[in-house]
This record gives sequence, structure tokens and C-alpha cells, in this order.
Amino acid sequence: MTTTELLLSGLGLILAICAGELLADRIKISAPIVFTVAGLGWALIPGAAVVELDPDVVLSIIIPLLLYAAALRTGVRELKTAARALAWLSVGLVAATALAVALVTKAVLPDVTWSAAIALGAVVAPTDAVAALAVSRRAGMPDRMVTLLSGESLLNDATALTILVVALEAADGHAVTPLNGAWLFALAAVGGALVGLVVALLVIVIRRRLNHPLVENALSLATPIAAYLPAEELHCSGVLSVVICGLILGSRSSQLLSGASRLQTTTVWDLITFVLESFTFLVLGMQFPRVIEDLDGADPVRLALAAIGTILAVALVRPAWILPMFLLNRRKAATAPTAPSARGPGGPTWQVLAGVSWAGMRGVVTVAAAFSIPETLGGHPFPARAEIQFLAFSIAAATLLLQGSTFPSILRRLGLEPDRHRTLMSRAQAVHRSVAAGVAQLDDLEGAADPPLRRDIVERLRRESQARANAEWERLGQDDASTLSPSALYRQLRTQMIAAERRSLLSDRDSGLLSDANFRDLERDLDYEERGRLAE
Repeated sequence: MTTTELLLSGLGLILAICAGELLADRIKISAPIVFTVAGLGWALIPGAAVVELDPDVVLSIIIPLLLYAAALRTGVRELKTAARALAWLSVGLVAATALAVALVTKAVLPDVTWSAAIALGAVVAPTDAVAALAVSRRAGMPDRMVTLLSGESLLNDATALTILVVALEAADGHAVTPLNGAWLFALAAVGGALVGLVVALLVIVIRRRLNHPLVENALSLATPIAAYLPAEELHCSGVLSVVICGLILGSRSSQLLSGASRLQTTTVWDLITFVLESFTFLVLGMQFPRVIEDLDGADPVRLALAAIGTILAVALVRPAWILPMFLLNRRKAATAPTAPSARGPGGPTWQVLAGVSWAGMRGVVTVAAAFSIPETLGGHPFPARAEIQFLAFSIAAATLLLQGSTFPSILRRLGLEPDRHRTLMSRAQAVHRSVAAGVAQLDDLEGAADPPLRRDIVERLRRESQARANAEWERLGQDDASTLSPSALYRQLRTQMIAAERRSLLSDRDSGLLSDANFRDLERDLDYEERGRLAE
């Protein structure tokens, strides 16, 4: 491919990503679904240039970057409160799904070896972090459900990839026992977690000595790769290493980063997440013709039955496995000394678990893992590799299109929407306490100042602090959405003022009254105010 062709391909992908996101917003459908369908449609056009899925690129670069970005935004405290449920989902459910898919595959395709059937079960068992988080952001859901879905999708890849390694070892002729499998899983999980911890501690030490937003963001981009590579070299879980590293650094960002660095870091990772998520689903849809071509000579009827059977197995095992979690939580709540508190933080409700049961989307990780299975192993062709790829793609497409498209409506029917009143109350109380702490610090500074602080400056700081607290209480008490609260009116008017100020600065620059360098500095101040103080 020439440089011109490469540039045109890149330009086409960027334009397709922008168009797909705008279309998803317009028709109110999850962007991963739009991109997958668009990629599939493009691949079916005769002569269309198709991007080949490179599993090494996806599993070693794209997925670590996306998981790291998601881990930075995930609360460690929330994950701790849901630790038992997350273990049930990210370890137990993955193993149960892999076994169920292997049994169905072996029943419908008896010529497939057990190792190949288990390999298929491993690649389709984990939910896709990219799909789950992308769909959940658009759908909107209670915090408890977001914690379960994001935590599960962040942690279950380690289990699935370990099962895949065991299956490949068995296909290569090695004797594999349950004890061996448990040892491999423990090594992958514990080793990956330790590597992630070490990398996070090293990054913390470095960041404490930095006060340079650009350098800190460059370091942030390198961190997930730095966590992934050594873990993989040590035959541990690189994915888990990245997740642990991201969780630790995300929980410490307030102590490690300045306000300017955090704003910049958020913007950088938002852009990376947007582009990579869109690209992966677009490329996922493009793989269908390649998968079909590799099935030359396969029995279409048996393949169709296998696809239907494995899709049903994936869809049904999930609620069947999650149901005991609800029954156990209900039993604990009934026997607890104070039932109401036990039903609250003690465990998710049946509505939350029903929603989680339907959020079993698979995606690009499943297809990339299937494509990563080697063509030959031990000098012999890997058994049923083409069939595994076809079934993996079928399951990913079916769950993404069926569950992903119906997920928002299922949430509404279950009454699973964010508790706006509770969220606003929590925000208002937290801002009230933080403002009180800030004012107390101001009082201490005023009392110790020699010479005395200027009264107009002190009073201005008090008024602005109180205005921040009032704004949160106004949001909580505003029932009529058609009427602007005083703080909302302030933001609206100030936004229009900033636009006028920016136009004036631009006019001065164009007329030569203001240099380009000074214009950029002054415009940046307005941008920070618009992004920070005026953000809803």
C-alpha cells in the first residue's frame, strides 16, 4: 500500500467514525451496533478495501489502552463492596459459560475435539469491556449496576484467556488436569496483579516529582503498555496487570495530578477511547467475509445448528448462574438483624441482577481471541479453527445486536434508571462539606495574616464558595425543568459573555492589537473557565 493509499484509508476511517457516532446519536442506538453493522455492510461491497483484524494488535495494544482508560474511571471502593459478586461473575460465570459452550459444540459437532470445543468456550465466555461500557454510557443505569458490569468486564478476561491457554496446551498434546488449570489461573492472576501493582508504584514515584502536564500525559499513554508487556513476558495476565495499574492510579489521581493535568488527561483519554472503540467495532464487522471464506467445505446445516446452540448457551447460562446470587442475597437480607440496610448496600436487587443478566454483550475481544488461535500446533493443523472463528463471530454479532439494541428498553421496563434525586443529594452534601472546609481554611489564613488580608478579596472568595454550594442545592430542589435556577441562569449568561469576550480577543488579534501568543494565553483562560466552572 502506497503512502497516499494509506493516508486515504486513514482519512476514510476517521470520517466513518465521525459519521457513525453522529448517526448513533441521531437514531438513539448504541454506537458499537452502528459501527459493527456499518463494517459488515462495507465488507460486503465487491472490491471494497477491508481492514484485516490483527489479533496481536487488538490484544496487545488496543485492549490494554481501552481497559486502562476504563480502569482510571472506575471506583476502587465500589469494586470492593461488590467483590463477592464480581468474583462470582468474572471467574465462576466465565468457567461455567466455557463449559456449557464446549458441551453444546461437542454435541452438535462431534468431530470437534474437546480441546477445540473448550477453546471456543474460552473465547466467547467473557463479556466485552468495550461493548459493555459503551452501551452502559448511552443507556444510563444505577450506580450499582454500572459497578457490576464494568468490574466484571474489566476482570473476566484473565479467567477466559487462562482457560484458552489450558485448551491450547491440551491441543498440543500436553497432559492437562484440573490442578494444572488451577495453577495456571493462580499464576496468571496473582502474577498479573503483582506486576500491575509494581508498575503503578513506580509511576506514582515518578509523578510525585513531576509538575508538567504534557510530560505527565505522555507518561499516562505509556503506562498501560508498560504494565502489559512485562506481565506477558512473565506468562502472567497482562490484561489484569493493566487493570490493577489503572485502578490504583485512578484512585490516586487527586493526589498525583494538578488540576490542569487532570483536565488534559481526561480529554486525551476520552479522545483515545472514542477513536479506538469506534475503530474496533468497525473492523469487527469487516471480518465476516474472511470468516466465511475460511469455512470452505464445512457442513452449513451443522454450523447453523452449532451457532444457534452456542448462542442460546451463552444467553441462558448467564441468568442461570446469576439467579443463585440473588437468592443468596435475599436469604442473607431476610436473616440479617436489620433487613432494610442489608437489602441496600448488602447486595443487588433482583431488577439489577435481571439487567446484568441481559448485559452479556461480546465483541472484538472474542473475535480477536478466536483469530489468535494458531493455524498449526505441534506440527499439526489446529482442529476446527475455521469453525471456532465462525461461531465466535456469530456469538459476538448476535449478543451485540440483540442484547445491545434491546438493553435500554429492558432497563426502562425494569425501572433501572439512575436515581437522580439520590445522586444530586450526595453531590450537594459533598459540595457543602467541601465548601465549609475551604471557608474554614480561608478563616485560618485570614486570622494568621500579617498584614491583614484585603477584605474585598476575602469576601469575594466567600461569596463564590457559597455560590458553588447553593448551585448544588438548587439542582436538588428544582422540580420544574422549564425554569432555570439562579445558578443555571448565571452559567447561561456567563457562557454568552465568554463568547463575546472571545470574539473581542479574536478581533484584536486580527487587527494586530494583540499578538498570537497573548491571544492563545487569554483564550486558554476563557476555555478553562468554560470547561470547569460553567460545566453542568
